[in-house]
Amino acid sequence: SEGGLSVFAFCLKPNHYHLLCETPHGELSRWMRLINGPYAQYFNQQHRRMGHLWQGRYKAILVEEGSYFLECSRYIHLNPNRSKITRPAERYRWSSYREYIARGVSPVDWVSTEMTLSHFDGDREAYREFVEAGRGEKPISPFERAYAGLVLGGEAYIDKIRRMTKGILGKPD
Repeated sequence: SEGGLSVFAFCLKPNHYHLLCETPHGELSRWMRLINGPYAQYFNQQHRRMGHLWQGRYKAILVEEGSYFLECSRYIHLNPNRSKITRPAERYRWSSYREYIARGVSPVDWVSTEMTLSHFDGDREAYREFVEAGRGEKPISPFERAYAGLVLGGEAYIDKIRRMTKGILGKPD
């Protein structure tokens, strides 16, 4: 939660990453420039490589708190399984999942687990069971489900965002 960025889930992949975060001050583009710019340069220097670290420009969607938020968290945490990088997902080092199921084993200390775990009364095992229950389901990317590719949530949430953006998202289908 450094200066307005709270990270709730992440998964770094060889050519892209998934990040579930909140920017209460509306500075997402600034944070993404920091991640995709100076950090990528630092990484390249450390590993004696050149070029882009991740492919393409970032895509962002607004996610409604509650079940939609939890589904995004599960989608991100099961990502190493789907791409067959490692199984089970908790063995994948570059994900926040390990921090959720066994506090303190994540490679970073800036993941905020409290909001997500509050939906499970703080019970890490209950969250693990929730994530594991998704292994057998066909994963659907949050981007595929997002209204206009920008908002993931129920009808009331989408209507609220539509009103806030003065109709930029268009009319409901």
